[in-house]
Formats: sequence, structure tokens, C-alpha cells
Amino acid sequence: MESLVLAGNAFSGPISSICDLLNVNNALLPLHLSENALSGSLPNCWTYGQNMVFLDVGLNMSSGQILDSIGHLVHLKVLTLADNNFHGRIPGCINNFLVIAEKEADRSSRYYDYASYTKDELPKLMWLDSQRRDELFNRYEQPFRMVDLSSNYLFGEIPGRVAELGGLVYLNLSNNQLTGTIPSDIGAIRSLEALNLSKNQLSHAIPTSMSNLSFLAYLNLSYNKLSGKIPSRNQFLTFDAATHLGNHDLCGPLLANTCWEDKSYENKNCRDKKLGGNKKIIEEVERHGFEIPPFYISMGIGFLAGFWGFWGPLLLNTSWRHAYFRLWVA
Repeated sequence: MESLVLAGNAFSGPISSICDLLNVNNALLPLHLSENALSGSLPNCWTYGQNMVFLDVGLNMSSGQILDSIGHLVHLKVLTLADNNFHGRIPGCINNFLVIAEKEADRSSRYYDYASYTKDELPKLMWLDSQRRDELFNRYEQPFRMVDLSSNYLFGEIPGRVAELGGLVYLNLSNNQLTGTIPSDIGAIRSLEALNLSKNQLSHAIPTSMSNLSFLAYLNLSYNKLSGKIPSRNQFLTFDAATHLGNHDLCGPLLANTCWEDKSYENKNCRDKKLGGNKKIIEEVERHGFEIPPFYISMGIGFLAGFWGFWGPLLLNTSWRHAYFRLWVA
């Protein structure tokens, strides 16, 4: 047996039962277990599944962490763990998917054409419109390289090593609790055509390297905490305002916030980093509010002392005022 498709049933029980399949038959290439009721944590037996090229356990009830051992699936082309209850951080060894990273020869003779599967399933996850979807899918004969970890409870930062997946076409990390920045060198994934990072808590600026994603046809960065100016080159010119919706500190031509020279719309942390040594001054001003420089304070004190020291008595004492007036008349 070289493939097993059990998707769209009502199978229940622990998802760790995958180990029984892998122990008996490590030649299993595609494994479809999506849309069932499988529960429990992902197994730790991926050393037996190094030949696997397609793993889909999306739309189940699985939980626990995604262990680093999943990196043993070095020939994996499609990984879908979406719509489960996984928590924890995204494994830092995500770059171990050597085929997706294009670090190993593609053993195409052992791969099957999954275009018919992905054409039906991916739109549910990536929300591509039909015309754009057909243009993308009709371009390929080989299986798509895809990582989908959306709609879980993953937190922490996106591993910078994701940028090493040079052959990745689809990346969906939406609807999690991811924080930190978008990896600065994500533009190195030149083959990327669909990227969904929406509904997280990502902050700081959109990396300028994303302008290098010349094949990017679908982008969703909405409902994060991104700030700064939206890149205005290459593919970014083709996206509408909905791509960046819900990021109140972003500015650009398509948004209500215009990027003025005197208003950076930057995240506070970015501003502190850029000003370096002035961070302490900024904190003092923000804590105490507007402060009057000492020079102007001394001027005010001098004026008050001079005024009330001489003119004050003349205004308050009538006899002194008359005497001063007669002195000037004489």
C-alpha cells in the first residue's frame, strides 16, 4: 500500500494510531485523515515515515504540541494540520522539509499528482477566488508544496527558518496567537504564491523583502498589529485594502491612514529602537507629559520678580504712585 485516504468520515480515537500504519508500512506516501474526529497528540514516530510526501490531519480534534520530530518527514511536500487544537510554538526545525526547501533531489517517479485533491480542498483554507485559483492550479503538474497550520492555538514567533523553504507555494498560519515580527527575509521564498498570516498578533513593519515575492497572487495580513508604511512595489500594487484590514497603525495609499513625513505610524517598540539612546528621554516625556525647558522657567520667574518688585507696590500703594508721578513731572 502506497497511499491511504480516509478523509471525510467520522473516525474517532487517538491520532497516534498513525504509528501502527507507519511501523507496518513505511512506504506509505500520502496519508489523508482530514475531516474526522481524531483526538490526542501527534505521535512521535515520524522516523518510520521518512518517505511520506503528503500528510493531512486537518479538521480533526487533535491537541498537544507539534513536536520537533515532525522534521523527520524530510520528503514531505504537503503538511496540513489546520483546524485542530494544537498549541505551543511552531517547530524551529521546519526547514528540515528538504523537498520543500529544495535541498534534496525531487524523487518525482515516486510522487503522485495531487492536483485534483488540492484544487478541491485548498480554496477552503486559502479563500482564493475561482479565477485566480484556476490560474494557479493549471500552472502545475507536480504536487504543490504547502504548509498549513491555521486555526489552532499556536503562539510565539514565526521561526526565521521558514524563509529557507525556497520551494514553498502556499503558507497559511492564520487564526492563531502568533506574536513578534514577520521574518525579515521571508522574501527569499521566491516561489510563494499564497500567504495568509491574518488574525494573529504580529507587530512591527511589513518586511520590505516581501516586495521580492513576484509570484505572490494572494496575501492576507489582516487583523494583526502591524505598523509603518505598506510596501508599494511589485505585487503589493495589485492588492486591495482588505489585505491589510484591522492593522490600525499601517499607512499607505489604500488605507485611511496617509503616510505623512511627520507621522510615522510606527509601533512604539520600533520607535524606541530607532532612536536608540533617546529612549530614556521618550519614556520620561511619556510618563510626565509635556515639560517646559528650564530657560523659559527662569525667564518667567525673572519677569514676575521684576514686575511685582517694582510695579506691584506702585499699583497697590496710592501715595507711592502719586510720588512717583510727581517725580517724573518735576
